[in-house]
Amino acid sequence: MLLRILLVMIAVFGVISLFHKLSPDAAMRASRRKTAWGIAVRKTAYTLAAVAFVGIAAFTGWHAVRFEDTTAALVAIGALPLAVWLAYLSYRVDRP
Repeated sequence: MLLRILLVMIAVFGVISLFHKLSPDAAMRASRRKTAWGIAVRKTAYTLAAVAFVGIAAFTGWHAVRFEDTTAALVAIGALPLAVWLAYLSYRVDRP
């Protein structure tokens, strides 16, 4: 029974999707959706990379202070500007 309901819903949504293709501005909407999807993917990637580099900077900064490790301090100093730059890129993705 559940399978029949699911198949009917798929058929109904398939027929509804055909009506959207008959619309004169369907190509324009599809283009805008594609552009929005690309922006969302880039923004998500930049944000995740920025968060990862903030985490790296925080951990290596803690490690440098706790164990007096100069290499970890250099990694923290290098990771923080990169995190800020990636955050700025994430902010600017959808702005002209």
